[in-house]
Order: sequence, then structure tokens, then C-alpha cells
Amino acid sequence: MPPMHPNCRSDIQAWLGEDYAPLRRRARNPETGKSELIPNMSYKEWLKLQEDENNQNLFSNKTSNPVKYSTHEIYARALTLLPQKLLDAIGPIDIIRDNSVRYSSINAETLRITLGYGADEYHLIHELAHKLEIEQNLRSNTEFMRIFSNKFAGLTKKDYELIDGPTGKYWVLKDTTKFVSPYQTRLYKRFDSFNLFNRKPNLDFHLEYFSEGVRMYYKNPNKLAKTDIELYNFINKYLGR
Repeated sequence: MPPMHPNCRSDIQAWLGEDYAPLRRRARNPETGKSELIPNMSYKEWLKLQEDENNQNLFSNKTSNPVKYSTHEIYARALTLLPQKLLDAIGPIDIIRDNSVRYSSINAETLRITLGYGADEYHLIHELAHKLEIEQNLRSNTEFMRIFSNKFAGLTKKDYELIDGPTGKYWVLKDTTKFVSPYQTRLYKRFDSFNLFNRKPNLDFHLEYFSEGVRMYYKNPNKLAKTDIELYNFINKYLGR
């Protein structure tokens, strides 16, 4: 204790250690009016998570679609799962909320993440994995490309079926038992999605293998390890868990 003599100007303050990252604060969700736990951030940082460049509230876009979780709640939930090494590698995150769409996405050029009305923390982690893959040019990683290539080795166009999805047509494998989800096998439709000579899939358009693997690494690691132990080990090593 400080001296605490008469007219002493000393004071005491709790010391919580050097790392404040795990701490959480409370904030009122303006959409629901309820108090929620958020990451330890300043008010300006919290406010930025709720507003896009047009100052539109990101808890919803005031459409008829119900929001599953608020934007800052999704962000807070994701932060409780992700290691600091991954957060450092990902860097600043630009998030907007579009309550008119069901599915989340990332702009490959601006790296802005759009969360759909049905998004949760695992959808955000999926998009963050896309950001990481792009920024760190993961496809130049020899070990990853070996795993990636081997996973689709021996497959040809006859192993795929064309799906007419909500955002356009794409190919998926008919047999997805060796993958964590059909989504992980998605091959985006281009005129050269398959090699013209051997009909093998073009890996440049297989864009969900790593990101969907990372999502499952946090949501259901046992399933990932069971279906793709090499990818599981790579993510475990790469993210430094």
C-alpha cells in the first residue's frame, strides 16, 4: 500500500497482467435492447463494427429476415475460439452486414466480409480463412498444395454434378464422404473448370477446401480429423494452436 498519510495524493489500482485480449466488456445491443459480452475494445471500435460506410446499422438492414446473431456478437464469439497467432495473421477486419442475403461472402479484391442474416461465428471464421488464404498466398505453400492436390487426385468431370445454386451454377462431387461437407468440394463454374484433355478439375476454382476445413477445425475438429487428417494436421500446425 502507498503511505496514505494526511493529504497523500497516492492511489491504488488493480493490475490485471499484460494481456488484456481475453477480457470481455458488456454492451447493449441496439437491436434487441439486451446486454451482451463483446471483445475488450474501445467505444469507437465497437461503433465501427455496427456501421458501414453509409452509417447503416449492421445488426440488421431492416428487412423481413430475422438476424440470428448481431454482428458484434458473432465477432465476440469468434474471438473466443481463435488463437492470437491467427488473429495477428488475419490483421484488420472489414465487416458489413447484409440482411437481404442468406449466405456470407468475402470480396477477393477488397477483402471486405459480408455477413448474411443467418451468419454465426463459424461463418465468420470461414470468411476469415479466405482472407488468410489470399493475403498469405497459401497456394504458394508447397505442403498445403501437396495435400490439396492429393485430395482431388484421380477425380474427373464424371465424379461431379452441376448444381444450380442461389448465387449461380457450380460443380460439387457426387461422393463427398471424404470431405467435411459438400460445400468443401465446390468447384466454381468457368469455361475451364475442367482440363480439356484429361477432364481433371482445375484447382484454381476449388476455392472452399481450406476455408471450409478451418471452419470445421473449430466447429467439429473430430470430423475434420476423421475425414482429412492431413488437412487437420496442417491447420493445427499452421495456426499454431
